[in-house]
Amino acid sequence: MSTERILIHGTTAQRMAATPALGQIGSDDDLGTVVLGDGVTPGGIVMARADQIVLPGLLFGLTMSNNLADMTNDIDIAPGWAAAIDNGRVMRLAAAITKRLDAIFAPGTNAGMLDVGAKANSTWYHVFAIGGHGTLPNDVLCSTSPVTPVMPSGFALKRRIGSIFVDAAGVIKPFLQVGGNFYWHSPVVDANLTAMTLNTPLLVTISTPLGIKTRATIAPFPRVASGTAYLAIRDPDMAGNMSTDWSVIYVPSSASGVLSAGALMEVWTNSISRLQFFTSSSGVTLLLFTRGWYDPRDSFL
Repeated sequence: MSTERILIHGTTAQRMAATPALGQIGSDDDLGTVVLGDGVTPGGIVMARADQIVLPGLLFGLTMSNNLADMTNDIDIAPGWAAAIDNGRVMRLAAAITKRLDAIFAPGTNAGMLDVGAKANSTWYHVFAIGGHGTLPNDVLCSTSPVTPVMPSGFALKRRIGSIFVDAAGVIKPFLQVGGNFYWHSPVVDANLTAMTLNTPLLVTISTPLGIKTRATIAPFPRVASGTAYLAIRDPDMAGNMSTDWSVIYVPSSASGVLSAGALMEVWTNSISRLQFFTSSSGVTLLLFTRGWYDPRDSFL
């Protein structure tokens, strides 16, 4: 005869006040433990801590946002879970945390998050959830490296959860994060009527994180001096000759001398934030807005 499995959960006090029946499976929301009832043990038998479970690629929550009290230097990170890229161990950030980019890392909220050096202007920073051992709580670290941040003493696990940009004035550029999608509050002009050469690929560096491949959300507005034209856009890492291989995105121009109607589209960048453009016509200029990007955040490593 099979035993019914019932999922239960609660705080430590709630769990310890009861003796789960045989076959009941639950969790301690305070400690992050999985428990199994045997009908005898008060609070159930602790089977595993949630942060000891191996789930490669897992990323839930940990949404970043500009801190409204200090938008120049601080960001807020929501609670969540992330599997470390080092060994797949799950790290849990139990509560929202605020971290400062203008200070070297120190554990806890309202403390520094920079791995080394000092905050620099016109610089991309990559944000990591980090985990330690023993009594060290999980935390958040920031580095100019998307792969090898300088880890604080006692911390060994890491997972990149996003990227932020400090502008020329030293302000963390305002953004909105929705899952793996990041959007600038104000679109950035990355090409301002840049002249293109007939049958010659044009590389444009856009406002997406440096050091990683992202799927950029852009709005291109081409203009042709006379006649009509086509504009191809692609990831520079793609093989093939753009003059003959048109298995890419097309943007037709409008009437001569007038900017064509732009539309949002998504194209993968290379790891140095570049896109490649190609035109089959002469006299084409390009106005390009970058709206944001999608970042896999190391889900496929």
